[in-house]
Amino acid sequence: MKYTKQTLLALVAATAFTTTIGHAAFAQELSIMASGGAWQDAQRKAWFEPFSKETGVKILEQEYLGDLGKVKAMVDTGNVPIDLVTVETATVLQL
Repeated sequence: MKYTKQTLLALVAATAFTTTIGHAAFAQELSIMASGGAWQDAQRKAWFEPFSKETGVKILEQEYLGDLGKVKAMVDTGNVPIDLVTVETATVLQL
């Protein structure tokens, strides 16, 4: 089967989401870094708050300001206090 870039990105996103949700099932808190502003407000209302209400997991929000280097440094040093970072497709393609 030939995979397109979109298929691969969808698979990566689904895997990351599933892994995060699996982790959250045992966690009392889930740290999410999102892009801020109206988009983060929408994510909070559509996803974060309903998830927190259903599972009892507290969502800790941080604002992602586009500093991919900061996220990479966290991963490289093994000091990753964030469970999930929401980014645009263009950012994923830089990884």
